[in-house]
Amino acid sequence: MILEILTGDRSELRQQSRSIAGIDGAIQQLVADMLETMRACHMASLSAPQCGKPLRLFVTEIYGESKVWMNPEVLKTEGEQASVESCASFPDLTLEVPRPQTMVIHTMQLDGSPVVQTISGIEARLVAHELDHLDGILFQDHLDAESLFEQMLGTTDEYTIQGEDPIASDDGPFAADSSFESGQAEIESDEEELQHILDLLADSGWKLALAAELLRDYELDEEQEAQLQRLDGLENAISESVTYWENELSAGSS
Repeated sequence: MILEILTGDRSELRQQSRSIAGIDGAIQQLVADMLETMRACHMASLSAPQCGKPLRLFVTEIYGESKVWMNPEVLKTEGEQASVESCASFPDLTLEVPRPQTMVIHTMQLDGSPVVQTISGIEARLVAHELDHLDGILFQDHLDAESLFEQMLGTTDEYTIQGEDPIASDDGPFAADSSFESGQAEIESDEEELQHILDLLADSGWKLALAAELLRDYELDEEQEAQLQRLDGLENAISESVTYWENELSAGSS
C-alpha cells in the first residue's frame, strides 16, 4: 500500500519517535508499505514519522540494495561531507547540509537480530537525514536563519563532493528523501483535500517564522516593531489553526 507522506513543518514531524518493542505483523506490514512507497515515489530513503508513525524505523535503498533500520543507535561518526539534499516532506526545498562522512550504526534487522554497520558517503548521508526524522529534527534545522534564507533564494554556489559517482549527484535518485514524482494518489475525498490545505498552511507557517527571525536582525523603529509583532501573531494563529484542523480531521476519521 502506498502511504501518505506528511509535508510541511508539522507537529507530527517534530516528535521524538519511540523504540520498537517487538516485531509483529503490523511492523512487518509497515516496513513493506514503506518500501513500496519509497520505490513508487522514486526515493532512496523514508522514515516512519514521515508516514505518520512515530517509530524509530526507516528504510533505505541504494544501488539496488534495500535495508531496514529499526531502533538505530549511532556508535561513532568521523569526518564531514556536505551536499544538497531534498526531503519528501518539503518537496520544494533543497538545502546544502553538513553530514558525517562515516558512521558506525547499531541497528535491528527485520528478523530481530542486532547488527553493527559501518557506512560512509552517500549511505551515511541518507542515514543521517533519516536519523534526524526519528528525533523530530528537520534538515533546515542545521542552518541558521541567514544561511537558510540565502539557500532558499538560490544564492549559494553549487556544491559537489569530489570523486562522487555522477549517479549519486544532488539532483539524482540518491538525494535524501528525493522524489521526482509525487507518488501521492489523486484527491478522492474532502478529507484528503483538507489534508492538502493543512500541508499548505504548515508550510507557510515555518516560512513566516523564518522571515520574522530575519527581520529581528535589523534595527527597527517603534512602528516596525509593531508590524513584527503582528507577524508573530499571524505565525501563532497559523500554528493554532493547523493544530485545530488536524484534530478535527483525526476526530472525523476515527
